[in-house]
Amino acid sequence: MKKITLFFAGLLLLPLSAFSVNAANGQVVEIGVTGMVCEFCVNSVEKGLKKLPGVKQVKVSLEDKRAEIVMADDTTIDAAVFETQVRKIIEDAGFTPGELQVH
Repeated sequence: MKKITLFFAGLLLLPLSAFSVNAANGQVVEIGVTGMVCEFCVNSVEKGLKKLPGVKQVKVSLEDKRAEIVMADDTTIDAAVFETQVRKIIEDAGFTPGELQVH
């Protein structure tokens, strides 16, 4: 019984740990993404965002309906241009971008 309880407890933590990103190495940009219904949707958004210059890592969460983009340390970007590019990638993938936040 103890093994089963630990297994299910691990499953509850999986979505959180799967989406967490070590952001200590770069600036983090988050944006809402609505309209995704499956992992194929998630993969198409991730694939597009990973092509942006200066992007170190991308995690898209179907559950949280958001994308988290970690920038490389040595990256300098024009925030307005970057936001436009991110929004276009999400829209071109067939989804609706939400509010963009920089951390």
